[in-house]
Amino acid sequence: MFNNLWVEKYRPHTLSDLVLSDTNRKYFESIEDEIPNLLFVGTPGLGKTTLARILIEDILKCQYLYINASDENGIILFAQRLLALVKLSPLLAVLRSSYSMKLMA
Repeated sequence: MFNNLWVEKYRPHTLSDLVLSDTNRKYFESIEDEIPNLLFVGTPGLGKTTLARILIEDILKCQYLYINASDENGIILFAQRLLALVKLSPLLAVLRSSYSMKLMA
């Protein structure tokens, strides 16, 4: 459905497609089996989500849970959803737009 959008058509899909400084490129290329805790912060359109997807799909090739926190606005709901999936198998969680998340729901 969204594959016809210009931004999706030209979105980088590998680390070599992404515009990064040499220092950052070397750091992300060095990640192989385990990914450290990372926090990407910045204005919309910088590529935070794109970088997270590339790390997961291209480098780590692991199972992941993608949650838009604007839709899941309670920490309890988020924790319940995450715990239910972690019981099945290890996974990586990508939490997007967490600024709108409330401590209590």
